[in-house]
Amino acid sequence: SRRLNHSIGRRRVRGMSGHVVVIGLGSFGIRVAAALVEAGKQVVVIEPDQGNRFLSEAQELGVPVIFGDATLRPTLDAALVADSSAVAVMTSNDMVNIETAISSARSFARSASSISEKSKAVLLPQCTNFVNGLKHNRDPCVPY
Repeated sequence: SRRLNHSIGRRRVRGMSGHVVVIGLGSFGIRVAAALVEAGKQVVVIEPDQGNRFLSEAQELGVPVIFGDATLRPTLDAALVADSSAVAVMTSNDMVNIETAISSARSFARSASSISEKSKAVLLPQCTNFVNGLKHNRDPCVPY
């Protein structure tokens, strides 16, 4: 059931640190999540649509999915954004991307003493170097 999957996703995130949070499970988001998993990275996805067509692919990859609005603090907290190494904002709506990047940056700032200096919010629908940067432990691009 959807409620059970929602609960399982949140439980699987507990204790994660240094993971990458992918926001938006569209065709680009699932490709980025798959590439990150292939590169050995832990990944958490935030997705508002519990009927998303890529959920089965995320499940096959072993990627936990947190359902909710990524612009809201409780959703970002559930995905442990403050403890992540990067946030990849992949929605198709530019305004949502900007709002989410700002919310993510605020999460980083609230817990600055508990995260590494490499943690950052990433806004990147057009960024092709993101996954390659993470594969090689370099800073992912931030197109600003």
